[in-house]
Amino acid sequence: MSEKGENQRVLYTIPTVIAGRYELITKLASGGMASIYLGRLIGAENFQRFVAVKIIHPHLTEDEDFVNMFLDEANITSKLDHPNIAQVIELGEQDGLYYMVMEYVEGETLSNLINRIKKQNLPPLSYAQCAWIVSQAASGLYYAHTLTDPYGNPLSIIHRDVSPQNIMISYEGKIDRFWYSKSIRQKSSYKNRRNKR
Repeated sequence: MSEKGENQRVLYTIPTVIAGRYELITKLASGGMASIYLGRLIGAENFQRFVAVKIIHPHLTEDEDFVNMFLDEANITSKLDHPNIAQVIELGEQDGLYYMVMEYVEGETLSNLINRIKKQNLPPLSYAQCAWIVSQAASGLYYAHTLTDPYGNPLSIIHRDVSPQNIMISYEGKIDRFWYSKSIRQKSSYKNRRNKR
């Protein structure tokens, strides 16, 4: 499995197996920081479990800011335990590539659903359906935004990228997200470092 680097000039090789037990099957999505793959956990006695594996783009591994953002996202998301937030299972590094293993949500993004409705000339989502989607997303956001540490201190977590392409709707009717989370303090610190350059 391969991926092109910055400006499409360098071709990088993405391993087909991560950590010796996560087999990468196909790419699900790609963003500015990383790509997300459908993976399969390989276990004893034919045990299998589908997961989502997020791998930082190879050409960004030398950028300390991007690597720190990726690690921050994993560490922050690992603290979240809510039915409407996809769980982080593992964070690791292999051959210089950082990866994050997450709960796999079998479904489609809200943006894909909207586009499919338009292309196939299907009935639009009803007001009740829209309200339900927004309420479920808001429930996860409220939980994250009000989360505290064991001593009751706010963790100051914000999402920063609430959009239809980041809202997953499972075929079971569950709302989940591939989160892009950073605390307010970390966000400000990152901006200050960028502005000093």
